[in-house]
Amino acid sequence: MNHSIPALLDATAAASLRREEAPVRSRSQRGDASEHVVFVDAEGTLLSVSLTAESFLRALKRNLAIVILAFFWRVRGLPYFKHKLAEFSSIDGRYLPYNEAALLRVRRTHDAGARLVLVTSSNYAIGWAISDALGLFHTVIASDAENDIPTQKAETISAYCWSRGISSYEVLDKNSFAPPISPSSMEISRRILRALRPHHWVKNLLVFIPLLTSHQLHDVEKLVSASFAFLAFSAAASAVYLMNDVFDIDADRRHATKCRRPLAAGILTIELYLFLTVALIAASIALSIGLPADFLKCLGGYYLANIAYSWLLKKMVVADVMALAGLYLLRMFAGGVATEIEISSWLFGFALFVCTSVALAKRYSELMAFKAQNLLEEIPGRAYQAQDSQIVGGIGIACGLTAVVVLALYIESDQVSLLYEDSRTLWIVCVLFLYWISRLWVLAGRGNAEDPVIFATTDAPGVMAIMASVFVIYWQSL
Repeated sequence: MNHSIPALLDATAAASLRREEAPVRSRSQRGDASEHVVFVDAEGTLLSVSLTAESFLRALKRNLAIVILAFFWRVRGLPYFKHKLAEFSSIDGRYLPYNEAALLRVRRTHDAGARLVLVTSSNYAIGWAISDALGLFHTVIASDAENDIPTQKAETISAYCWSRGISSYEVLDKNSFAPPISPSSMEISRRILRALRPHHWVKNLLVFIPLLTSHQLHDVEKLVSASFAFLAFSAAASAVYLMNDVFDIDADRRHATKCRRPLAAGILTIELYLFLTVALIAASIALSIGLPADFLKCLGGYYLANIAYSWLLKKMVVADVMALAGLYLLRMFAGGVATEIEISSWLFGFALFVCTSVALAKRYSELMAFKAQNLLEEIPGRAYQAQDSQIVGGIGIACGLTAVVVLALYIESDQVSLLYEDSRTLWIVCVLFLYWISRLWVLAGRGNAEDPVIFATTDAPGVMAIMASVFVIYWQSL
């Protein structure tokens, strides 16, 4: 699409002078027309992410009604749409995933004394947020409520230079660098697989607990039903992880390790994440079709609970831990629904305290890791402070030991004789569990159990204790 020089002049003047006219600016924004000016393209050069998509995401997180409002804003035109998104969102330019090579060249150009101008097709508020964060640019050319800076910015830059009599300038865009090596299909697949977090699917093995504890693992029909439940929850879990990554993107970028996640690092796009989320939700529903109708209710409850956790509960002390424990328990109950096996009060009580202890260990380990690194007093995206570690650890250890007591009481109860000929062998399971939960908390105190799933699947002594416990229970069922 061609733009006339007068029209482009109107657009660039409105956008670039908005900050120039502000009296709070201490540095001169106009400079000398004889200066050498370097225009830096934001989209695709300095940044690999879509600033419009980032704005929409933050606006949506602030107010769900944006989904409806955005349609009416877009009808009024793209400039107005971007302007309203910027009004309802706030982007911290310090944590955006910058192209390291481009940023290094921009810094060197700045140090050489050139006058730098940031050019972005996003709204001026976002452009200035990036400029203020980097402290390298003299001014910004960006869209406003009435004028849009097109994706192809050559004419916009020419109009800007013509209006100011600038004769010496260059444009730093993606063509200024060697063509980037496009990731192979295998590499993209690896990135997607990493985002799906398949190692977390091990949590969905909880759907098999009713089969194991009721001694019905040999029932092929129930085993198949539990397997479909496992696959459905695995698809649902990955959909939830993708959704959480989208809404936690700011907190992840500020986190010491989570900043390397594919979305936070800018190596996968928000649009791809949203597409995969919808596809996985559809897959989880499809896998549930052959299971009892109540299983779909469990799956729906899982999605709703995760939404409540992401939007509200994760920022509430203790409530976040109870929500995580509830999600563990929900998997176990869903396994019972899928296989039509009733969960006993003994199993529920034991699982409640185990799941709560594991959830607290996750939070406790995060707190200990932050304290060890002398990082922020408060974990980004959480309501916990470093000083909470002692009480969190105390409650978690108490829950873990309470689970041991529940198991011991069950072994000596009358109900145990209904399933076990010699209940004394279950004391082996009790000892092994006491060992496992104690080891979990010792390592959590060292900050090494931030992810209990990784701990449960990679800690060799712990894995051996779990496998031995499963073997004892299964052996008793023969």
